[in-house]
Amino acid sequence: MLDWKHNGQMAGTSRDHALRASGALLVGFVLVCCWVTLEGYLPGDEQALVEIHEAVGARLDAPMSTVADISNLEPVAVAAVGVVAILAWRRRWVEATRFVVAVVVVWVANPLLKELVSRDRPTVRPDAREVSEYSFPSGHAADTAALGVALVVVTWDTRWRIPMVVVCTSFVALVGVSQLILAVHYPSDVLAGWLWATSWAIFVSSRSLGDRATPSSNTQGGA
Repeated sequence: MLDWKHNGQMAGTSRDHALRASGALLVGFVLVCCWVTLEGYLPGDEQALVEIHEAVGARLDAPMSTVADISNLEPVAVAAVGVVAILAWRRRWVEATRFVVAVVVVWVANPLLKELVSRDRPTVRPDAREVSEYSFPSGHAADTAALGVALVVVTWDTRWRIPMVVVCTSFVALVGVSQLILAVHYPSDVLAGWLWATSWAIFVSSRSLGDRATPSSNTQGGA
């Protein structure tokens, strides 16, 4: 009984930290969104793309286009379906449901946010890649961030936690960099996508932390 209480307190503390982090990220997104809506750009937004283009040019277009292709919604959705299938096979229904909510809401809502803000694409390289009309927030950044956070939460209590954190963080960062090198997004587009998607995914997925500390009826009876 004491062990369960200790585990429950630890889980509650972890969840509280996660919810605070989610709130802080959401506040950051709102601030970026308001700034972009009122001013058009964050300081250095355009200059950063110009300097990246001058430094890199088109030398990395091929590998960065590959990164962009594999982080499109369709491949990311296939990966998510695979994760949900594994969770369902292991009868982790609550985690599977929260995983779906964490990623699908981001995938559905991000295009609506783009329409709401209606920010035009950068013009540093207008013909670099065929993309949708609006850029804020970045769909590639948001979609992969939501998937990455949800994966990390699913594996948090396993030996795969650290490898998953490293892999997901590296991939999400690489996707963001690819969008800047290809000049299809401003840095603030990528930042905003990361902020709001990570906030939402943490909020939804971290709810599982408390469930994992809930004792079974047998444990309660034995106490």
